[in-house]
Amino acid sequence: MSRTRKCQSAISGPVKDPGNDDAWLESGEVWTYSCTSTLTQTTENTVTATGEDKDGQKATDTDSKTVKVLPGIKVVKSAAPAGPVAPGTEVTYTFFAVSIPRAATR
Repeated sequence: MSRTRKCQSAISGPVKDPGNDDAWLESGEVWTYSCTSTLTQTTENTVTATGEDKDGQKATDTDSKTVKVLPGIKVVKSAAPAGPVAPGTEVTYTFFAVSIPRAATR
């Protein structure tokens, strides 16, 4: 299951490359915007851009990206005896791994 989410940070931009500093997205210009989110589960993010040219003609486009978040893992290790021990003492290490579901990683 995925979740649709807005960015947590403010949207920055545009960075115009190449381009001038006017308010018109002209032929050959690329305007880049960005924002940041910390994900705890698989998330879809959608952006819609809408514009209007000098003649009043409108254009719009939408695109989405889904980022899959993997479940976490926790490793627990113990030693027997736990110490301190004398030189030459045999120590047995025991460890196990536990899968942490996505919902618990929040």
